[in-house]
Amino acid sequence: MGFYGRGLSIVIRMFRGLRSYGKHSRIMLNGREALRVLPESGSIRGTLLAVHGMTAKGNEDSRIHVLASAFAANGYEVILPDYKEIRSLTIDPRSIEFMEDDLMSLAELDDRGPVGVFSASFSGSLAMVAASGKAASSVKSMLLVGPFGHVMSVVEHLFDAEDRDPYGFFVVLKNFLPGSSKKTIALRHCFEQAALDNGLQRNPRQLPGALAEVSPAIRKEFYRILHDGAYRRETKDRILNDPRCKRIAQRIDVIQHCPDIKAAITLIHGDRDNVIPPGESRLLFDHLRDHVPARVCFTPLISHGTVQFGLDLPLRVHQVVSTMSSFLQELEAPIK
Repeated sequence: MGFYGRGLSIVIRMFRGLRSYGKHSRIMLNGREALRVLPESGSIRGTLLAVHGMTAKGNEDSRIHVLASAFAANGYEVILPDYKEIRSLTIDPRSIEFMEDDLMSLAELDDRGPVGVFSASFSGSLAMVAASGKAASSVKSMLLVGPFGHVMSVVEHLFDAEDRDPYGFFVVLKNFLPGSSKKTIALRHCFEQAALDNGLQRNPRQLPGALAEVSPAIRKEFYRILHDGAYRRETKDRILNDPRCKRIAQRIDVIQHCPDIKAAITLIHGDRDNVIPPGESRLLFDHLRDHVPARVCFTPLISHGTVQFGLDLPLRVHQVVSTMSSFLQELEAPIK
């Protein structure tokens, strides 16, 4: 089966949500447990480090398992570390260092050589930064779904857009709400509970209990941020000008790191993504294409990790499959 055939198989399995394939085991990678998924038979075509998304499910998230199974079914080894900071919905630059260590260790393990990377959204952007530093030579090819180029552009979008994604909005407030007072810490906790209720679809929800435990003034501010547009804009401006937030943004912004990336980059972005606007992948592509092999695909089939269908499905599937096959070809290409 050629690259297009394997790409088609991966995309079909992804759309169907199949995750029953592969030999699963646990390994230790830099002192942390990781899931390893191997093909059930045949030789290994390549190794992928899969970085889970910003979800409390971590590397147990069914979406990343579907992808791991799809790649394993087509001959690829997939390593799924569990990044505790990301699992706790924390935007922490230290995650980049952990990814760098994992990429270098994996490339050296049994002389694998440079490996591939799959990730999405915030995690995908952190992985790109990791692939620009000391681990740059350990990464051969990257497949990123819906990453950002400038994190503060995403913050602005989530505050300004009428159709903002509540989960992304809550995660941003949990991480970036400025200040260190007890009031601010309590507000961050409430937004964290709101994010967990939304992301995990918790029943019963935990946010009402968290709000009941705080003062009326804190509850009022919580709802004011949600429903008062003028006050929300004030909050956004405080975030954009906060020194701590600026330091984090400086470290995790991908655009400034693009010149140091050596891996081939494949970008797929939902053209109606309401968490990270598709323009972020266009921006990344424009900064990458002159010095590394780069490809970008905008598709209505994906809406921030959720598969969507329409009447033009065959054409849209072909576009995604062609993009996937390009990533596989770069992953298996001889090292120059």
